[in-house]
This record gives sequence, C-alpha cells and structure tokens, in this order.
Amino acid sequence: MLKAYKYRIYPTIEQQNKLTNYFGCNRFIYNLGLETKISTYISAKINVSCFDLMKQMTELKKNEAKWLKECPSQILQASLCNLDNAYTSFFRGQGFPKFKNKYKKQSISFPQGVSVNFKENKIFIPKLKIVDCIFSKEFKGNIKTVTVSKTVTNKYFVSILVDNSSIILPTKKSITESRTIGIDLGINDLAILSNGTKIKNNRTLNKYLSTLKIEQRTLSRRVKIKSKEQSKNYLKQKMKVALLHERIKNIRLD
Repeated sequence: MLKAYKYRIYPTIEQQNKLTNYFGCNRFIYNLGLETKISTYISAKINVSCFDLMKQMTELKKNEAKWLKECPSQILQASLCNLDNAYTSFFRGQGFPKFKNKYKKQSISFPQGVSVNFKENKIFIPKLKIVDCIFSKEFKGNIKTVTVSKTVTNKYFVSILVDNSSIILPTKKSITESRTIGIDLGINDLAILSNGTKIKNNRTLNKYLSTLKIEQRTLSRRVKIKSKEQSKNYLKQKMKVALLHERIKNIRLD
C-alpha cells in the first residue's frame, strides 16, 4: 500500500536559492511541454508523447537553454511525466492542465536518491544534500518518490510517498454494534453522531471574515493599475493576506 507523509523542512539560504532555480526550470519545461502538446494537437491532431518531449528537452540543453543543465535531469523528466499524466487524464473526463506561474505554489519531484534520518531530524535530497526537517511521525517502508514544495507564504514542505506493502498489518476486528458509530456531516453542526452527540461547527471563515475584508481592501488600494511592477508595500500586504488565508485553511484541516 502506498501512503504519503508530509513534513516541513528548513533549507538554508543557499539551498533556497537552488530550489528557486529548480522551480523555475520545472515551470519552463512544463509550460513548454504543454504548449507543444496543444499546438501539435491543433495543427496535426497528434498527441506528443512524454518521450518526444524528453528528446526536445535534451536538444534544448545543448542549444537554446543550456541553463537547464543546472537542474537535475530527474526533476525535469518527472515534470514531463506529470504533464503527460495530466494531459491523458483530461481525455478521461478530468480538467485540462494549466500553465504554471511563479506566484502560486511551487513543487518539484525526486524519483530516487532520498534518505531520512529520524534521530537527527535530517533528510538527504539530491543536489540539496542534508536539509533540516521536523518529523512529526516516523514511517517504515521503501521511499518511492519525494516532492519538495514551497507555499505562497514562503514555507517549504516535503511529501514522501512510501510503499509499506512489506509490513504486515494487524488483522481487522469484526464489526459489532457496541463498537460502531455512524457520523453524519452537516452545516449547522460539523457532525452528528448516531448516539445523539453533536459536534459544534467552528465556522472559521466567519470568525476571520471581517479581518479578511479589511486586509483585502487595503491590498486592492495598493495595486498600481497598468503597471507590471508593484510597490514593496503591496507585496507586504499581499503576504499578509496570504498568511491569513493559510491560517484559515490550516484551522479547517486541523
């Protein structure tokens, strides 16, 4: 069985600069691959395969985009594989893949070469080497893929996909009425249990709605219309609004 574990990491300034470079290369290759797929399908009704895009990437490294060599090849290959999966899923009824931009969440994948040290709270990531990490829980099994991400609030996380099929799971106990309870999720109440217990809905958004309105109005007043570059005060306020949205999201998830 595959299970994902997410932890927060604390890269150094040098490691952050490397990650910024890797995120940029990942966006470039993903967007170029998506543009190639779209234009080729419109003009010739041909679906460009993942392997064709990898060949195109190899040629780019030799000529127009030699700076792509600074990024590990496995990151770029994983990006094209993810694009190909997203494009295939579209024809199965899911949403069409979108172009990436640097103002949203960034992520890159490492398919191999990652190891963890739970005792010292360290994780080894290729090219980045040793990175400080807070392990909220330990896991057992083989690491399949590792995804490093950066939120819009400049926080870094690592998501580790683990195959624990070799671990023998405990036998499930039989279901009995005395040990079983039904849960009905609602709006007025977060949940109502079959024994009559009601769990209160905290209504997190309503709690922060007035503060959110004030901060968003302040942000809208600081926008420079018809200008590509915004002021430092605008960027500070934008981060303030993003942190508030993140807080609301974290409370809901918790």
